[in-house]
Amino acid sequence: MIAAGFRGGADSWYDPWFGTAVPRDLDGHGTHTTATAVGRGGVGVAPDAQWIGCADLARGVANPGYYLDCLQFMFAPFPHGGDAFHGNPNRGADVLTNSWGCSTLEGCRSDTLAAAAHALSIAGIYPVFAAGNTGPDCGSIVDPLANSPDVLTVGAVDRTGAVADFSSRGPVSGVAGKPDVVAPGVNVLSALPGNTYGTLSGTSMATPHVAGVVALMWSANPRLRGDIADTTTLLRTTAKSVRSATCAGPNSTGAGLVDAAAAVTAARIFPRM
Repeated sequence: MIAAGFRGGADSWYDPWFGTAVPRDLDGHGTHTTATAVGRGGVGVAPDAQWIGCADLARGVANPGYYLDCLQFMFAPFPHGGDAFHGNPNRGADVLTNSWGCSTLEGCRSDTLAAAAHALSIAGIYPVFAAGNTGPDCGSIVDPLANSPDVLTVGAVDRTGAVADFSSRGPVSGVAGKPDVVAPGVNVLSALPGNTYGTLSGTSMATPHVAGVVALMWSANPRLRGDIADTTTLLRTTAKSVRSATCAGPNSTGAGLVDAAAAVTAARIFPRM
């Protein structure tokens, strides 16, 4: 369900943990999220997109060094066994789906990865990040990079449009509008290792929906490719209003539920809106 979309070549997979040369998923989380974004067989938002990957969460937790390794690889991939300082930005990703956060337990401060997020945004690489699963407390979007102004932060809703209890909420000190948007994140059906399907819940599951929509938008209108600000504006202005929960208003829901059809339609006619 995701194998057919893998870009392939020597520079499409990086594993800083074990040095594997081809994609390997130890617990299913990466397969599930990747398939939601770009999978085939009825689960992917953008099934014709190609993907590359980096195993920054091989054990369920990581550290700032491995997170930075993977962000650098997505910016400028290098061949297996090659030198990271000689990566090729022309082979880098357009959109990043990131279902992780770097906690204090892993060695991150609130600003530890901020420079990396800013560099990706300047380069026109769209970073989409999970808000986290420490709701329903207000101010619970605390881990990098969900708390960064340079990324699109995604919360989770259920099938009725209600914000999931676990979905982290704003406000974020010094950063307006977090989360930016919400997407389906409760009992999401997607692929799992072994050519099977299963349901999982979390803002991890919501995030790849939005990354897939960005891929569709940039495919529909290549003039938007790399245009972070206008893409974000289109996503936010076409989002559907949803019921708020605790932390009233945008601190729970951002601009609302991402509407793929409306966002792609708006992208097609941009900049004539």
